[in-house]
Amino acid sequence: KRISLENLFQKLQDDKTKEFPIIVKTDNFSSAEVLEAILLKQEHEQLKINIIHKGVGNMTESDILLAATSGAMIVGFNVKAPQKLLALAKREQVEIKLYNVIYHLIEDVEKAIKGEIEPEYIESLIGKAEVLQTFKISKIGIIAGCLVKEGKVTSKSKVKVLRSNDLVFEGDLETLKRVKNEASEVNAGTECGIRIKNFNAIEAGDTLEFYEVKIK
Repeated sequence: KRISLENLFQKLQDDKTKEFPIIVKTDNFSSAEVLEAILLKQEHEQLKINIIHKGVGNMTESDILLAATSGAMIVGFNVKAPQKLLALAKREQVEIKLYNVIYHLIEDVEKAIKGEIEPEYIESLIGKAEVLQTFKISKIGIIAGCLVKEGKVTSKSKVKVLRSNDLVFEGDLETLKRVKNEASEVNAGTECGIRIKNFNAIEAGDTLEFYEVKIK
């Protein structure tokens, strides 16, 4: 696995790396010089920071390919990465970090070296359902009778409740049932009963969006 801010500390602990290769892209040459100097100050006896390339302007395909062949991550300051390049970076397993404030970049690198950086999570939409009717059950709360319209819902899904396209709640499922039995997954075209944790204000006509959350 390529080096990233998230796995740098573990690789240092496991003695699997002593070098942190970085590509720097900034909005102007002066910023590139300043950023290089700041990054090099983060070096210590266990870690050499290697700026393998620094350039001016937005991300390019050649930046991604250079990072992929050299095992580097890309750090950008006041630049952009077009969507098609983000897709290429994902395929090549290249990490891109974009910043508008140099202090935030320094803070992230310092945290990475100390193993204090938080993992980055991404949401993936896996399904949608419509609330057909609601039922109030004593000692339990409101159960929504739903029809899964797209994809699927799983018992571990995150859920967003939309009403007239406005987000009214975001949270976790407490129960997912098919007929009267607990279910781990319900697919499109199927009705199910859903209880949303800590939310009883659900109404018929609401749209439910289901997400899986994974570490990037």
